[in-house]
Amino acid sequence: MRSRYTAYAIGNINYVIETTHPDGPLYRSDKASWLTELKFYSQHTRFVRLDVFDTTEEATAEDDSGQAWVTFRATLTQQDQDASFTERSVFKRHDNKWKYFSSEAT
Repeated sequence: MRSRYTAYAIGNINYVIETTHPDGPLYRSDKASWLTELKFYSQHTRFVRLDVFDTTEEATAEDDSGQAWVTFRATLTQQDQDASFTERSVFKRHDNKWKYFSSEAT
């Protein structure tokens, strides 16, 4: 989670795309359009702080069946307005790497 937050903050959008699970609801096959949207978000957001509250990992073998959860609060501003949110993210393994799958608002 920290690496994805940092990637958004410094504009490393390719990393955000690479760490998104291809079966997740936010994954987009039109990468050019997706890249443009993510760049806009990153450039128009001030990333103030990330607080990770909890992490839980489902025990699994070294295959792609693992799942993990990260509960965090991202403190952000957009156009001088608070855009902060708290979320419980779901990560799933894909090609032996953890990838962001989806989120649950908290």
